Amino acid sequence: MLDRGGKVLRSFSSKGPVSPTPQQMKTNLIPPYWPQLHGPLPVTAGMHRWVWDLRSTTPTATRYDYPISAVPHRTPLKPQGPLVLPGAYTVRLTVDGHSESQTLTVKMDPRIQTAPSDLEALHTAQMAMADSLDAVAKADLAAHAVAEQIAAPRNASLSTQMAPFSDALKALLSGNPAKHAPGIDEVNGEVGQLYGELEQADGVPTEALLAAAAHAQGELKEVLPGWDDFRDNQLPALNKVLEAAHHARINLAKPPDDLPDEGDED
Repeated sequence: MLDRGGKVLRSFSSKGPVSPTPQQMKTNLIPPYWPQLHGPLPVTAGMHRWVWDLRSTTPTATRYDYPISAVPHRTPLKPQGPLVLPGAYTVRLTVDGHSESQTLTVKMDPRIQTAPSDLEALHTAQMAMADSLDAVAKADLAAHAVAEQIAAPRNASLSTQMAPFSDALKALLSGNPAKHAPGIDEVNGEVGQLYGELEQADGVPTEALLAAAAHAQGELKEVLPGWDDFRDNQLPALNKVLEAAHHARINLAKPPDDLPDEGDED
């Protein structure tokens, strides 16, 4: 799905996973008929029906939850991507390297009288906060993944050598309250909450909400460079220690098993 400028807003694939998985269906503390099921695009010949929910790409989050306002078999996980604005869009289908495109027009419900400028202001704020959530959640997940792998029982014999790296991660995640310096966990929680409020809005955001969003985005600029520095400079040194002891390197692709209670909850 592309916007008027050719930017990809959303991608779907025939290799996409089925979600929620049967295991997730068993562990979710909700009735099994609540979730909206997602699966890969079909590859068989013939006519197929596919529905775009008019949303951009879902931002990365440390947690996704089902809202209490459920619709049987149609309840999506939140947060979702921002709704697109009315306008022209392009659907592009690619099969075996061959692409075909079709334009479509998204129109506003004629019963809604919200001014286009207000919709644009809301959409701009939503997109900016979605990008912020995506960035801080990825950093939060990666930092916790590293911390958990450092603390794994297999690395107990290296506790003295691991200590400087563990301390650095703890400072990044928790911040320094004495110096009023935020940590990644705290900023992730703030950004997630604010994105949830923006996602539910249906008009121009209030000044208070925009001010809170600007504050959270300012804090994001404070904490992300610290994680970038750890990933680019300290993580290679950490892996050298592990390799010297013939232990497994840190796997950033492995999600953490546990996260603090605070986070991007609606």
